[in-house]
Amino acid sequence: DQDQDVLAGDIMKALNEGNLEKAAGIMEREEETLQDLFYTTMEGRRYLYNGEGLSEEIEGQGMVFTMAGTVYYGTFQDGKPEGQCTALQVVNLDAPRYDYSQGLWKDGKMEGLGHTGYCYYETSPEGEARDVCKTGRFSGDRLEGEVTYTTLNQEGETSTWKLEVKDGTVQLDDRWIYIEERGEYQLMSQEDDSHAYIMDEKLADQPVWINLLAWEE
Repeated sequence: DQDQDVLAGDIMKALNEGNLEKAAGIMEREEETLQDLFYTTMEGRRYLYNGEGLSEEIEGQGMVFTMAGTVYYGTFQDGKPEGQCTALQVVNLDAPRYDYSQGLWKDGKMEGLGHTGYCYYETSPEGEARDVCKTGRFSGDRLEGEVTYTTLNQEGETSTWKLEVKDGTVQLDDRWIYIEERGEYQLMSQEDDSHAYIMDEKLADQPVWINLLAWEE
């Protein structure tokens, strides 16, 4: 209907501007309308919205909802993201937050330069970073090679780490410190040698450096 069309247009305009916070704010505020759009109007199926209406053929430029709170915007080919694309998901875990993945995609997977992360766009839960971002080169939705990991706290302070990743798994080198009694590895940030990135030893050999918003059929 007209309200749904206006809402979809507003979200797509914000994404086209690269304003993820604005798009997420609209999606959170209009949650009920989005639920009705996705589950009633679209019957839980995927359509391409191109600014003029919905198309069953997901091809070309536009926006696709995969869930009421998850949207992909960019170019599509053969029903999947292809080329430049932004994925955005709105969640509320103690505070409004959006997860995002931006960059190059091929055959529905991130392939090439991009970044993925999340941002609490009002206030973050106590003890958590406001913004977390992993930037690097993706291969089949998994980061590969040098990855830049950045966090931003509520005071606006940024911390940065450079890591080596293979097939989504961190490659431990002599910069990492193993704390046996805690069962964890630590890597100090570039800005402050007292600020560590902490990784549980159980995750040391797991492919956790991946596209947070994988396109699923």
